[in-house]
Amino acid sequence: MLLHFIFVLIIISFATGFETSNNDPTLLRSSCQLITDISQCPSTRIIDLPDLEGELPLETKVFFIESSGRDHLLHRQACSVESALSVSKTIRSVVTLTARQLNLSHNATCQLYSRFNEPRLIFRRVDRAKIFKNTPIQPVFERGDLDRGPNQIVQNSDALRLLLIRKYGGWYADLDVVFMQDPSSWQNIITGDHHRVVGDGSVIGENLNNAVFHFDKGHPYLELCLEQFAINFDPMVRLSGGPYTMSKALKKICGMEENSIINLNTFTRDRCRGVGVVKQHLLYPLGWFEIDVFTSERKSRSQWAAKYNSSITIHLFNSIAGSDKVVLKPKFYGNDVPAYLYLAERFCPLCYNSVKRF
Repeated sequence: MLLHFIFVLIIISFATGFETSNNDPTLLRSSCQLITDISQCPSTRIIDLPDLEGELPLETKVFFIESSGRDHLLHRQACSVESALSVSKTIRSVVTLTARQLNLSHNATCQLYSRFNEPRLIFRRVDRAKIFKNTPIQPVFERGDLDRGPNQIVQNSDALRLLLIRKYGGWYADLDVVFMQDPSSWQNIITGDHHRVVGDGSVIGENLNNAVFHFDKGHPYLELCLEQFAINFDPMVRLSGGPYTMSKALKKICGMEENSIINLNTFTRDRCRGVGVVKQHLLYPLGWFEIDVFTSERKSRSQWAAKYNSSITIHLFNSIAGSDKVVLKPKFYGNDVPAYLYLAERFCPLCYNSVKRF
């Protein structure tokens, strides 16, 4: 009887503490860290986001951009953020939103916010009018070109990533990029993913991909990218402010013709003012044309680990693959599992377990 009474008291105490935590940020953070049932995290709290201004920590930073106006991260987006935090104890993830608030009613967003503290995880609002001011992109923004056409979300992100990395320095990654290794030792690198690898992988192709890259604060290549953005941007051409702009800027800074094929043997750091074009497997071990293997092909976890052991990141191309191809829990598979399950289990278990079907 006494044991039963003690058990009831424990249950009541836990329930009361969790209810209170929905309204108090300190209690929310501590209670979510203690719970074992990950489904209990979502809160009714809505947080007013401060603007991204001033200095940021000097340690390695990875910037993510949610430019759709959504006030939370979807679970696969949250996975990208968690993966950057999981591969290193010193990396900072800076999540910038164009929304004014962060809504913790979404489980994966709540889990991230509750488990990681600043300065390791920083949520901020990015004010486009402020960040575009006195830059080559200001006229493009003021004409309304960034809010015209079918590609507004992508093209706003293309513009913002250039300005954020120029101002603060660090890594930029799309919200469908998973980090698999600590990227801290790599600087000023970019590559492409638009062709099948041939030979030793030195030939990148005509264009770069801007889904993931690193540059130091104020790097001259980024200055040139901004100038090219103002010249090349077309709201009706999806890649005009992203891969096309960054590829033209690279060829210009390297002293190459606009139709040159990007090759590691000729596009060297010495020739390109410190820009390091790397083999595509380092950042894009899987091309967009192979994306179906993430959910359809099955291998053992050790086989997937061996396949991706020399890559820092992997781009999941969610805009191409779509979200309809879900990944179930391990019990629904045998020893062989989809690549997405292996990645999620290992690099973003918090977000993977925040939903029933990933």
